[in-house]
Amino acid sequence: MPQQAQAQAKPSKTTAPTKPTGAGGLTGTSGIRLKNPAGAAGLTQKWQTFKAPGLELSLPENYRGGSPNTTGLQTLIKGIRSLGSDYEKIASMVEQNPETFLLIAVDPKPDVSGGITNVVVSAVKVPETVTVDAYLDAAMKSLPTPMRTIERKTVQVGQKPAGRLVTEVSVPSSTQADGLRQLIYVIKEGTTLWTVAYSTRSGDYQQRLAMFEQSIASFTVQSAQTPGSGSAVPKQPVSTPESTSPGSKPAKPSKQKPASTVPAQEAKPNTSKPASDRTGDRKQP
Repeated sequence: MPQQAQAQAKPSKTTAPTKPTGAGGLTGTSGIRLKNPAGAAGLTQKWQTFKAPGLELSLPENYRGGSPNTTGLQTLIKGIRSLGSDYEKIASMVEQNPETFLLIAVDPKPDVSGGITNVVVSAVKVPETVTVDAYLDAAMKSLPTPMRTIERKTVQVGQKPAGRLVTEVSVPSSTQADGLRQLIYVIKEGTTLWTVAYSTRSGDYQQRLAMFEQSIASFTVQSAQTPGSGSAVPKQPVSTPESTSPGSKPAKPSKQKPASTVPAQEAKPNTSKPASDRTGDRKQP
């Protein structure tokens, strides 16, 4: 009888999942839904949580970003650049001043004028005697002339008292006078002052405000991992540029001393105006 060949079962090949590259890798923990605050009934999108040293912050799931410390500096820079030329200046700022950004996240869709809605978290070590009010007083006194304060109040972020500051600076464009508005929260935890700054085009501020407020409600500090006194973090609300234009100059690295070297009486924020550079004729602060 002819022998029948017996088929041998071949082992199935499994392909290891590949990690997303570029902006696709700049995501937090997805699938999280947060309770909508009053007036935010229309916020039905899913949210994600970004983690950085000592903190967590939730943002809509389409946002891209991370921390130079946890995401990796080169991964973060490459991912931001992959979003397009409008994001080049932000990528350059992160590249040249990584110590400034504990966390940075951007909306991957520029606004109608090419501006980039973004959020930046920074922190600074201060003496226990420095209060949130004293910090805001110093911040308002050191605002550049083109920038104006629209609102200042005391609020709560979680169970912690915090300062809330809204600033605006006019940015000439080729078609009309526009502006950049920042919603800045300052929260004190022990001897660390955390600053969370949301920046967007002035014309888009009201429609984004509910999302900003929902995001800050998620801000969580892990006190055991707060930045050390030796970290070279800025003593100011951090402003990031909105867009890139031909001929614009990249930001120069900060020459400020680390926070631990600043005497108590000199622990003042060195507030600079947000950079927009839509027309390419404004120098980076």
